[in-house]
Amino acid sequence: MNLRKEEKIIIKEVSEMSIQYILDKEALDYLPKIKELLNKADDFSRNQMREFTIRSMMNSIKPVANMNKEELEKFELGLIETFEYWENR
Repeated sequence: MNLRKEEKIIIKEVSEMSIQYILDKEALDYLPKIKELLNKADDFSRNQMREFTIRSMMNSIKPVANMNKEELEKFELGLIETFEYWENR
């Protein structure tokens, strides 16, 4: 199969996005309250909250996978407080 360079780039980008989506989805499994909020939100809000959550997880000093229950709850509470602030602006 002979693919043009542009087609190869598109295929690579799609496969990377898929892998990233899977990793992000697995990371959100650590935050059940956030996951529940995302499921209830409209499309725009869901996207905003999801992106902010992923960014916050990436910027966290301690990975969520290494957090204990108390740290995860505190992390989730911080995110929820931010989302409530956005909603009440």
